[in-house]
Amino acid sequence: MPRSRVTGKMRELQADRDELEHGMLFKFSHSANDLSEHDMLFITTPNGQVMTLVPVEMVDDGILVVTAQVGPSMSLNFKLVPVDEFTRKLEMEPQHIELKRMGAW
Repeated sequence: MPRSRVTGKMRELQADRDELEHGMLFKFSHSANDLSEHDMLFITTPNGQVMTLVPVEMVDDGILVVTAQVGPSMSLNFKLVPVDEFTRKLEMEPQHIELKRMGAW
């Protein structure tokens, strides 16, 4: 029996900052209410740089866990938390905030 394929959407987002930080906001060009772990997220920062977040899993209340390459050999998981239909906020774990503060990435 053939397996069914799950495909996601390419999502374009605008970030409110140039670097990943706790509390940064992402504005989606279309409603993010149907966001899924199969989507591809392309973010444009205020300075025109493009970065990607890779969805990992959808958890409670529309929160999407994503992974980001923060250094040459370091990837970290973050949460995208709904703010409204078009906006999500990046949340970091306390240890990730501390690593960033120390300049580890």
